[in-house]
Amino acid sequence: MIDNLYTYRETPFHLLKELERHCRAVNLSYSGGGEAKEWVGIAFRIGDEILMTSRSDVREVLALIPSTRVPGAQAWIKGLANLRSQLIPVVDFAKFLGNDRHETTGQERMLVVNHERIPAALVVDEVLGFRRFSESELSKTCSVESKFGLKAFLLGECSRDEQAWPVIGLRKLVESQKFMQSSAIN
Repeated sequence: MIDNLYTYRETPFHLLKELERHCRAVNLSYSGGGEAKEWVGIAFRIGDEILMTSRSDVREVLALIPSTRVPGAQAWIKGLANLRSQLIPVVDFAKFLGNDRHETTGQERMLVVNHERIPAALVVDEVLGFRRFSESELSKTCSVESKFGLKAFLLGECSRDEQAWPVIGLRKLVESQKFMQSSAIN
């Protein structure tokens, strides 16, 4: 194969096309001839609990940006942030889930929820990156118990090597009645 690719050294576009053709052929041989289906999620940590969410539920992952506190808002709302000229509420996800005792480590990140009507950025303790799972590693039920009472927002779990990660639906979370009750004033 290397000799074959060497002939394309003067034409980079053709080299890339040949590499793509070769990679697709290799992928088909590993997946049994059909198109390989996979689920891609983002793993993140809150306290000592690791959760997953679908890549499609997250618009972007950011380092913490400054936010302005909003008077009369729930304690779990850190404030409003200006994200590319759009005001977006910043939510301390651990506090929202009832964990008032968590420490700042410098690993915190913001998951900007990909929702067409409800803008929100959830502050998590750490983002562990993308994780890819085959369809056989996904389940619509969740055997893992969450300390934070997330059952209403869980879509299932991903399992691999006798380890399971709960999958939380961030869109479902931001549409919930609890999330929409952002005012601390009754």
